[in-house]
This record gives sequence, structure tokens and C-alpha cells, in this order.
Amino acid sequence: MSRKWAAVRETLSEVAGLVERASADGASGLLPTGEGSGLEADLLGRLEHLRQALTDHRIREADLIGLNRTVLQIADNQDSGAILAEIVRQARRLIRSDVSYLSVYDERDACYVAKVSDNALTSHFENLRMSVSQGVLSHIITNLEPFFTTDYRQDNRFAHDPVVDEAFREEQIVGMLGVPLQLRGRVMGAFFVADRRPRIYQPREIDILGSLASHAALALENARLLEDARVANVRIEEQRRATTTAAVAHDQMTDLVARGGSVEDLARLAADRLDGCVSVLSPVARVLFASDAPPLGQAPAGAILRQALSESRSLGRSVEVEGRPGSRVAAVMGGGELLGGLAIARGHALAQAEVRILERAASVMSILLMTRERAARYEHREVNAFMSAVLGGSGPDDRLALDAPRLGLGPERPLVLLVIEEDDAPAQRGAGELRQLLQGAAPLIGGYDGRAIAIAPAELTHIRIGENATAADRDESGVTIAVSKPFQALDQARLAYRHCLLLLRLAGRLELGARILREEAFGLFATLFDGQGADDIRAFVNACIGPIKARDQISGFSLSRTVLAYLDHGHSVRRTAEYLDVHLNTVRQRLEIATALAPRWSDPDQVLQVHAALRMSQLMDEM
Repeated sequence: MSRKWAAVRETLSEVAGLVERASADGASGLLPTGEGSGLEADLLGRLEHLRQALTDHRIREADLIGLNRTVLQIADNQDSGAILAEIVRQARRLIRSDVSYLSVYDERDACYVAKVSDNALTSHFENLRMSVSQGVLSHIITNLEPFFTTDYRQDNRFAHDPVVDEAFREEQIVGMLGVPLQLRGRVMGAFFVADRRPRIYQPREIDILGSLASHAALALENARLLEDARVANVRIEEQRRATTTAAVAHDQMTDLVARGGSVEDLARLAADRLDGCVSVLSPVARVLFASDAPPLGQAPAGAILRQALSESRSLGRSVEVEGRPGSRVAAVMGGGELLGGLAIARGHALAQAEVRILERAASVMSILLMTRERAARYEHREVNAFMSAVLGGSGPDDRLALDAPRLGLGPERPLVLLVIEEDDAPAQRGAGELRQLLQGAAPLIGGYDGRAIAIAPAELTHIRIGENATAADRDESGVTIAVSKPFQALDQARLAYRHCLLLLRLAGRLELGARILREEAFGLFATLFDGQGADDIRAFVNACIGPIKARDQISGFSLSRTVLAYLDHGHSVRRTAEYLDVHLNTVRQRLEIATALAPRWSDPDQVLQVHAALRMSQLMDEM
């Protein structure tokens, strides 16, 4: 077959030589003498047609060779960017145009972008963005067929895009040809060649650009598939690493439980695995322990923590703290009861695998807390019996009475009693709140009559709660705690307990909310007003100090606070001035105003009632 094709080519070459001679010398030398001119013209026409056919064949053969060479170069290259650049370059060379470029659809910006170009004059042409509703590209994409124009600027068959027109003006583009870029029915863009002169594009040139467009579409699809595969591999690798990290963290947590580690050890371990500050929370979202200082601005406030902890408890999973992507809270549950929580704070959000580590740590914390609670319940069984004996009136049994000095409850140290009142929580939770409040100052913490009770040295209790705290302290734990006066002997604990109950009942009637109430400040008034309702107490306050309270609303200072401080400090003007940090004359002037408003407030038979009214007013004002 190849020999036959070579013979045809040789014959065609001889004919081409004859045509060229005929064109140079005329056809008369090729005809016998005497033949007519009509035969000569016919022969010349046939030869010219044959020459043109041979020329077209040579061009087509060169185009096919160029296409095959391009395909071979593409096959040897794995770089999609290099492949597209080569296709664009070959299109310009094979069609003999001035410029060629490839526009691909950008899903993010919903437009077409000149992804690859060859022989552009200006940098503006690179990454040129083209509208989906204007220009030659829109016409090609809409009709899905080749389109060419001999003069782009004068062609009115499409709506012109001013941005594209300006770029083409800078590139001096006049004629252009474009074909759609599509694969398996999916339109990906368009492929263009352009010239800086008017030009009519031949069918074979359209075919060449269409063939190269098919290769370009395939290269783009392969690039997309490779990118998808790369992203999938990256995701799989990330998941593998996350799974490995979670497995390692789980093994470490299991080992920590087996070694008898503490909740604090667990928080440090979680902080190390999650690269953040991990805090242990009480059931009311008080921070009991923090592995480190949280990042600046990432530490949630108490109210926000309580809300997140409550939400986590309801949902049964960890939740992100509102407004802080790097902060997350996981409720710690045990036996259907909220035992506490774990919170993390860092500068960036947790990945899903890290969320699972936090939630796993919360589950392990539940095991640790329940184990510790069972141990504490066992250890404090005798303490509870001691509490019942002391507060129930029978007195402590001999053995525990002998142990009292060893426990720090010797007769030489004054003691105080603390009672916690919670409407919807068991005594065990209240005991935990007392432990956190006293931080080791109370050697005996147990339960009696459904309430959590602590007996502690008076001096240590004052240090822990705060010697300079106000008489009615706000308690962030959300519970009400009554603190008795110091007493010397354990047999006085029962009376201290009754006084604490009076304080708690007063707080309940006045709906004071979370407070720490001290018997020194409110014991007398709790006794005086025992059995009276909030309305009765308010009526008493208004009857005793109504004018003084009314003056507080219009003056720039609190007259009632001055009078209360004066009574609290034994009617001493000097000590009152020191307490209020004002001048002696200021105190005298205010007391004169009080006398003018309520002339008998300082009478011996009235002063106790005024003092009680002022104390109750202070308590209710702080609600």
C-alpha cells in the first residue's frame, strides 16, 4: 500500500511540474501542432484544478502532521498547565494567527476567564474576565457552534462587552475565530484564535481549532479529576491523622484512668492534644481548674459558660460558645445528673476530630468524677454520721469526738458552720460547691437533712471567703450559703445550724437569689423577721426609714448607707468616716440631715428598729 501511495505522489509531482511549466510557457508546447485553442484552455483549467487540489492536500497533510505532533507532545506531558499552553501555542501556529487564547468558566465568579494565551501584546489580556451574557464568547456558548468575524469591532451580530472591547483594542484584534470547549455535553468555555487584520477563516482552519479544542477540553477535565483526587487524598490523609490522633488521645486517657489520674491531669492532657486552654467546670459553670491562661479575648464570661453548659447538657454533645469559634463546652454527665463540664478556649475553631477528643475527655471526666464521688461517699460516711449526731442533738460519738482535734476541730480553734441551700440539686452537689468555696479550709464536709454542711476553722473560712467581702456577697455558683458566727465547742453547732436555717429562710422569703449570708450581719434580723413575709418586711422598712430612703433618690449620696455605717460602727463618727472614706464633717452633716428627716431615728428605743430596717433595705436593694 505504501508503494502505491508513493507512486501516486510521484505522479502528482510530475503533474505539478507540468502545471508549473504550462503556467510559465503556455500550454502550446504540450499539444500537437494544429490543435485548437479550446482544447488548450480546457487542459489548462484541468491542470490548474489539479494543482490546487495537490496544494490543498499538502496543506492538509502538514496540518495533520502538526496535530499528530501536538497530540504526541501532550501524551508525554503530565502537567495540565503545560499541556494547555502547548495546545494554545500549536493552534496559533497551525492556523497561522497572531493570537490564541483559551477561556474557561469560573464557577466562583460566574464568568469566563482567559486562562491561557499565546503571543498577547499586553498584560491586560491575561486573566481577562468575560461576561456570560455579552460578547463573542456568549454567542458561541449559546449556540454551541463555531463563530468567526472578519472585523470584531464592526460586527453587530452580538452584544459587545466594553471591558472585552477595550482589551481587544489594546491587542489590535480585528478578525477572530472561536469554537466551543465542551466534553460529554458539558460546556467548559471557548477556544479562540485572532488576527490583527481582517481575515476569513477556512473550513479546515475551523476543523483544526475544533480538534484542538477537544484535546484542551480533555486536558481540563483530566486536570479537574486530578485536582479532585488530590483533594480527596488530602482529606483522607487528614482524616487518617485525625483518627490516629484521636486513638492516641483515647489510649492516653485510658492509661490516665488506669493510673488513678485526677481531673486536673485529664485537663492538662486534653489541652496538650487540642493545643488550647482546657478548663474544668463545676455544674454551675464555675471554673475549678484551668490548664493555662486562655488566649486574650477567648475566655467566655460566666453567664455565657453557663448557657453553653446548659445547651450541651440538653443536646447531649459539645457546643460552640456563641461568638467565640475557638471556644467549646462539653457537659459532663453521670447517671442522668450534670456533674460539671470541660471547656476549651483557643484562637481558632476545632476540627471535627478535635471535637471528638474533647467529648471523649468529657466522658472520661465523668468516670473520674463518679469514681471520686463514690470514694468520697464511702470516706465520708462516718463524717455524715458525725454531722447527724452533732446537729441532731445527741452529740458526736466518742470515737469521732476523739478524732476532732486530729481533724482540726480542737477546742482551742473557733469554728463556723456553713449550710448550703439548693432547691433542685442533691446534697452531694452542694458539698462539692462548699469544697470549691473553701478550697481545703473545711476538714469536715457532709450532709444533713438534705443540705450540704461544712464545719471549718473560723479563721481559714474568713480567708477563703474574703475578710473584706460585703455583708451579703453575691455567689457566682448560683446557690445560697449561710455562714454562722464562730463558736468554740462542737455542742454549739446545733444552735449555729438553727441560726443558719433562719438566714436561709429569710433569703427565700425575700427571693434574694445566690448569696452568702453571714450570721454576724443578719442573724439578729433573721430572728426578728422569722415568719414574716416580704411585704411585711417592706412595710416595716418604709415605716422606719421611709423619709431617709426617699432622700437617697434625690441626693448625690446614699444617706441610708451613711446611717447604717454609723450604727454598724458603734455610733462613732470617726470610724464611720474612715469606713466611708469621707471627712468627719461630711458624716456629721449627713447625720443632721437624717435627724431632720426622721427626728427620732437615734432614740434608744428606736435605734434597734432603724438598724434592722436599714439592714433589710440594704439586703433588698442588692437583689
